[in-house]
Amino acid sequence: MKRALVVDDEPLLRRQVAEIVSGYGFDEILEAENGVQAVEIAIHQEVLLVVMDVGMPVMDGIQFAQRLRGENNLVPLIFITGFAETKIINQCWSLGAFDFLDKPTSEAELHSTIMKALLF
Repeated sequence: MKRALVVDDEPLLRRQVAEIVSGYGFDEILEAENGVQAVEIAIHQEVLLVVMDVGMPVMDGIQFAQRLRGENNLVPLIFITGFAETKIINQCWSLGAFDFLDKPTSEAELHSTIMKALLF
């Protein structure tokens, strides 16, 4: 089963991103509101793509990526954030981010990034 995971603490944004991701032939779009929930999903279910916010309560996107990579999971990670500081961007790249998008991102940019990630 082809699954994608969308992680964002803002329900409206999470739903909007999930709707865009659903257009890429996934059988199931899983959603989480923080990194802790995302880790549970990613450990127990194979996902082919993760689109996630960086700044979230409980466990942020960086901590989630560190945990995921610690499990040798190399799923493509697309980070979306409103906090595009150099330190954060560098942390995302060092964790093997496929791409890093600023909030708000356009649908066209997200579509393009998802398509590239799935072809990778």
